[in-house]
Amino acid sequence: MGLLADLQPLLGLASLCQIVGTLIFLTRMARPVLGPTWLKAGSGRHFAIAVPFLIVNIGLTTYLVSQLVGGKTFADIPRGVILALDHSIFVGVMTNVLFGVIGTMARGDQAPWSDHVLFWGMNLGLIAFLGALLSAQTQLEAFTAPVMGVSILIGIAVSLIRLGAREGPALRVAQAVR
Repeated sequence: MGLLADLQPLLGLASLCQIVGTLIFLTRMARPVLGPTWLKAGSGRHFAIAVPFLIVNIGLTTYLVSQLVGGKTFADIPRGVILALDHSIFVGVMTNVLFGVIGTMARGDQAPWSDHVLFWGMNLGLIAFLGALLSAQTQLEAFTAPVMGVSILIGIAVSLIRLGAREGPALRVAQAVR
């Protein structure tokens, strides 16, 4: 509402609420984030890596709002900041959480190699992509985006195959996707 109605007090209030919400989220997620073994395939690390990306997203949102409250317009904000904001939440948080849920549904039936390709390719690719966006390095963007995308596609394909071979709720999800 603050952006639509151009009400700067609502922009500041929204940022404050996001920071408070993130702190609540972090206290609730402390154990899952600190618990996984990062080098072991599994859904726990997908849930855990979503938290740092959420913090990055809140930081970028706070920066964006502070720039808008300071009198700048969207035209004054670098393109990379907006794209990094989107990718940090959609790939960093949502995609990781979705793959965490899929891994939980598959109950560890995921091929370890594919989980490593998915986790490391997607997340290291995303970190490099966010860095490229924020530093306006278009050559690096052109390399890191395909690494991230291909890793996600491999994760989707293997997950569909694994879930399709199972019975129960996971099978119904896989059949619904087909």
